[in-house]
Amino acid sequence: MEVEQSEVLARIQARHLDRNAKEQKRKISLEVEQKKAGESVEQFSRKLMERKRNVEAKIDKAASVKAEDLPSYFEETMSEIFAIQRFAAECTFFLPPYEVRQARQIVSSLQQSASKTKSELLPRKRFRFRKRRTKKSKPDQTQASDAKAGDAHSAESSSLVETTMHTIESKNNIELKLKEEDIHHKNIKFSSLSNSQVWALFPTNTIRLTDLEKTTIIVGPVSGPVYIERCTDCTFFLPCRQLRVHEVKGCTFYLNVMSKPIIEHCTGVRVGRYNVAYPTLEEELEKAGFSKGTNCWNQVCDFNWLRDQQSPNWSALKPEEEAAPQTFK
Repeated sequence: MEVEQSEVLARIQARHLDRNAKEQKRKISLEVEQKKAGESVEQFSRKLMERKRNVEAKIDKAASVKAEDLPSYFEETMSEIFAIQRFAAECTFFLPPYEVRQARQIVSSLQQSASKTKSELLPRKRFRFRKRRTKKSKPDQTQASDAKAGDAHSAESSSLVETTMHTIESKNNIELKLKEEDIHHKNIKFSSLSNSQVWALFPTNTIRLTDLEKTTIIVGPVSGPVYIERCTDCTFFLPCRQLRVHEVKGCTFYLNVMSKPIIEHCTGVRVGRYNVAYPTLEEELEKAGFSKGTNCWNQVCDFNWLRDQQSPNWSALKPEEEAAPQTFK
């Protein structure tokens, strides 16, 4: 009997030691991550407020900027706000909930202030792209090159100036292969598409995707950010510098992304590696500044998940779950 009791006590003691060891390992790992990130809560707050003041000063200065320079000025300003959000998202693993909420409020306030100032100084204008006098395009391509820009009525808070975007919108059941010569600008917006497939296999600066359903988008290198909002059951093939995803459900992303993707208010997100190939892709990636050794495709920052555990809102695809490579000639 005494032998059995000793064995039981030994097992209990062993489990206790094992738990302590795991907890100590977790604490050490967290400390290492904090040191690696070069951040503490105090340092984070100080840097956050410094960046906030810089953006506020930039917004205040907008009134003195020449009218022709305002579009690029606001684009730069909103990029800085996006950088603040990315900075906060990457630090959530050691921040208390209060600090995360404060960061969200600061980002939201800056976005609203910048958008309000932009609307006052740079009212949106509706216009059509001019047709080029070249050989006839296919019907879908002609419609795409005639698409209206600046028709968005929602209070979008991104850096994009609608009048500099080539817009494809309000289409169902289409297959559209865009060509670089058909695009008048390096910024593209896809909006209100359903049950469609779109290819844009050439370099761009910025892409915005809004209100898409059961649609596949395959693009070449994006040297700047990709913004995605309110999409459902879609598949995206995206090589980009930055990715921000908002209010997305059941979408799959194949990514080559230079910084950690940010999601917010999303569910059922799945991520895999960008697996598209076409003759000029490698050259375009190099020109856009992509590094072969850097791809943060599976380092997603969920801005709504503050715990140390894996967010339930996204998952990484296993190799056997990924789509077959997309190869184009």
